Amino acid sequence: KDDDKDADDDDDDEEKEEEKKDDVEAKDEEEKEEKKDAPTKKTVYEWEQVNTQKAIWMRAKEDVTEEEYTEFYKSISKDYLDPLAYTHFNAEGEIEFKSILFLPKKAPFDMMDNYW
Repeated sequence: KDDDKDADDDDDDEEKEEEKKDDVEAKDEEEKEEKKDAPTKKTVYEWEQVNTQKAIWMRAKEDVTEEEYTEFYKSISKDYLDPLAYTHFNAEGEIEFKSILFLPKKAPFDMMDNYW
């Protein structure tokens, strides 16, 4: 009889454990449903390209006109005179870059003032 009681107790314990598991699973499912129902905010960034023209130093030197070079020089240097000379070149090696080097017609008036 004791064996029957122990077996009944074991069956009761197993049933209680299964009920607990069922309760936990039901709670998890309810939480998941609540999370699905709650609206979430998502930030979306949309980029609009403002300038579609390539930079002057990125373009081939054959595609750039003399006027574009002088206009670029004046805008970058705030000089009212055209440049004395310029060179447009690409350097390739361990580091690659494209560049334009301008020489001004006149030296800046305060060139020696900033000399240490």
